[in-house]
Amino acid sequence: MLSRLFSIFLNALNFLLILGCVIRGVRKADPPGRLFRYFTTLSNLYCGLVSLLVCIVAVFGELPLWTRIVKYSATAAVTVTMVTVFVFLAPTTHAWKELLSGIQLFWHLICPLIALVSFLGFERAPMPVWAIAAAVLPILLYGVLYWHKILRAPEEKRWEDFYGFNRAGKPLVSIALITLGFSAILLPLWALCLI
Repeated sequence: MLSRLFSIFLNALNFLLILGCVIRGVRKADPPGRLFRYFTTLSNLYCGLVSLLVCIVAVFGELPLWTRIVKYSATAAVTVTMVTVFVFLAPTTHAWKELLSGIQLFWHLICPLIALVSFLGFERAPMPVWAIAAAVLPILLYGVLYWHKILRAPEEKRWEDFYGFNRAGKPLVSIALITLGFSAILLPLWALCLI
């Protein structure tokens, strides 16, 4: 019962923090829709909605397996965001201050950490190996969209390579490294649920 209360508290906190960041981000973005180009925004929004779902389901009892799998997926998405910032974006752009201040601090560090503590501390349970696909799906969908928008979209609809993944002009190498990187996050996170 106590662990369920902690789960509800942490998920409610994460939902409220993410909601506040989205509202503030939309107000500051020009145009507001531009904010939703970024995996950081989308992964945190996904995590916030899943956190709300977990709160609602937990109020009525233990979390069923499908809820835990969705929470694993959302936690993996924001963990990929956090690790990407600390391992790739901040070191290559030297934009530590921009990436870790204001709402970026919440999206890149605080909210992912709350999701990790919540999931690993209070919601994890053994999951079938196919649950990994639920964690891969949001990352894969965004990856396909991102690569299309920076490489294949018509010029007037193309995005700049704001993550710098194609900076060297070798998209296949970047895709392979990104796949290795998120696998190094998703697999251990799933394996920890077996303990």
